[in-house]
Amino acid sequence: GCLDADDCSGANPVCNTSSNTCVRCRMDVNCPPGATCVGDACILAAPVIASPANGSTTNVGTPTLSGTAVQGSVVTVFVDGMS
Repeated sequence: GCLDADDCSGANPVCNTSSNTCVRCRMDVNCPPGATCVGDACILAAPVIASPANGSTTNVGTPTLSGTAVQGSVVTVFVDGMS
């Protein structure tokens, strides 16, 4: 168990003094930019596809997709079940 953050390190650097356990986060500031603390875990925001618009169709065989995601994250795009 832990009594304060000095007792924790690595993937679980924060001490939850209520349970005396080392956890990933207690507040959003303990998480990487773009993530929020939910429970004791950092949750990244879901990526957002900006274009093409949801529900749109195209004749282009290899359409260009654009959007945003948390910096440093890896996003895999599936179209018709294929990545």
